Amino acid sequence: MTTPASGLVQPDFRALFESAPGAYLVLTPAFLITAVSDGYLRATMTTREGIVGRYLFDVFPDNPDDPAATGVSNLCASLNRVLQHRMPDTMAVQKYDIRRPDSEGGGFEEHYWSPVNSPVFGTNGEVAYIIHRVEDVTEFVRLKQAGHEQQKITEELRTRTGEMEAEIIRRAQEIQAVNSRLRAELDARRQAQQEVDRFFTLSLDMLCIASKDGYFKRVSPAFTETLGWSTEDLLARPFLDFVHPDDRADTVREIERQTAAGEQVLEFHNRYQHKDGSWRVLSWKSTPQPDGRMYAIARDITDRTRAEEALRRAHDELERRVQERTVELQHKNRDLETLLYVTSHDLREPLRAIENFSRLVYDRYAERLDDKGKDFLRRVVRGAQRMDRLMTDLLALSRAQRMEQPAEEIDGASLVQEALRQLEAKIRETGARVRVATDLPRLRVNKTWATQGLSNLIANALKFTRDGQPPEVEVAPYYSLGAGCGEVGLMVRDRGPGVAPEHAERIFQLFQRAVGREVEGTGAGLAIVRQVAERHGGRAWVQPREGGGAEFILTFGQAGCETGGDRRD
Repeated sequence: MTTPASGLVQPDFRALFESAPGAYLVLTPAFLITAVSDGYLRATMTTREGIVGRYLFDVFPDNPDDPAATGVSNLCASLNRVLQHRMPDTMAVQKYDIRRPDSEGGGFEEHYWSPVNSPVFGTNGEVAYIIHRVEDVTEFVRLKQAGHEQQKITEELRTRTGEMEAEIIRRAQEIQAVNSRLRAELDARRQAQQEVDRFFTLSLDMLCIASKDGYFKRVSPAFTETLGWSTEDLLARPFLDFVHPDDRADTVREIERQTAAGEQVLEFHNRYQHKDGSWRVLSWKSTPQPDGRMYAIARDITDRTRAEEALRRAHDELERRVQERTVELQHKNRDLETLLYVTSHDLREPLRAIENFSRLVYDRYAERLDDKGKDFLRRVVRGAQRMDRLMTDLLALSRAQRMEQPAEEIDGASLVQEALRQLEAKIRETGARVRVATDLPRLRVNKTWATQGLSNLIANALKFTRDGQPPEVEVAPYYSLGAGCGEVGLMVRDRGPGVAPEHAERIFQLFQRAVGREVEGTGAGLAIVRQVAERHGGRAWVQPREGGGAEFILTFGQAGCETGGDRRD
């Protein structure tokens, strides 16, 4: 071609580009291949007809056999940086395998590249093309890798040589250590043997080694001191010769059991003959060995056996006396109960007569009496009534102390309802307000006596009020559960004056009261409550109530362990 001005021939730039010595690829912004140099075709084993006009990564995909391949992602990222920043982008050396033509066997061939991507701007100032230039550095990388491998082999040989030298030194040190340990072990064994000999010599117990042939092989000096025989005597005869004839069969069976089953003997008694002809009771502990030998320890328990025998006889005698005394007490208890019943019955008859005739005198002749005479009659009636209640409480206390009736599992609510039924008249009379919790526990109790104890507590609470107000009584459950089992029972609360700490224990004793005669009572009610509690394996006590008043607790033994801690409702 020529130009009009100069007549010079215009160069063929495509021919120049394609024949350039470097490996170049021209891409559109959509990464379509629009031109390629001959050097690039040779480096990538492709043809111009096979790649021009195609999408770059369709022509040059990642090696599917290399899961770590990153050529496509790295090249794509570099090209996008060129488009974004409008500047050349130099990439690090990339491993980007090239697909071989089918004529050369197909598959992928390992290649390393040093790429540079540069923008080409159009007349509008936008990126019109990207020139992708690469240099095949595969041989250089392989040579470098080979150098690394050779260096690695050299280093490994040097390291292995050092390790072998260290191994030789370590083995020599181990041999020295083993020799030292062997010497120490030999010294320890000699010392242990000396200690065993010393142990045999000094032990107060009788130590021996026996063989399966029936002879002692070694005995400690304690054998000779205990039995009087010399060591030569004991080793020269079968040890069964020294055993009491009545104990030999048991001794043989024990030895056979040990040798057959290899079981230890923790305690076996037999009698050995002393040189003076007497018999000593020995207690044995022994351990059999696989070679048939037995290591044994014996202790002379003759004196202890005799003592166990001033004790067995004394215990039997004591048991006999206790049984006799128990029978005697049972008879006396029955006689006492009969006496109490008859006495209370016989005494209550004249008491009723005194009360009734005093009432008649008061009703018929009150107008003839002055105020002092009327007061005397009222006191006689109250005294007779109190004496009658006292007889009733004494009889109840006596029965509670001898309570032998069977227990049964009962809902706590039914016990409360029965006690309230018995006190229905007193509750109406006092105008008391009684509140009962809804979650009362189930109790294993004797129903009659549990009701009596609860009734006494509620009756006690009805006596005490605050500032002339009607009694306020609450019945609630009581639990005291810890890590193990705890107590279960019922709690009766009042709003009375409470109980002083110094009286908290005394009021549960018979005829002991914390108040004067202005409050009715015999002094036996709380004593009966405590007897009921103790007969059930429980307790009875009083404690201050928050806000004033008292809390009386009656428990009936232990409960399960489903919940923990103290619980009060």
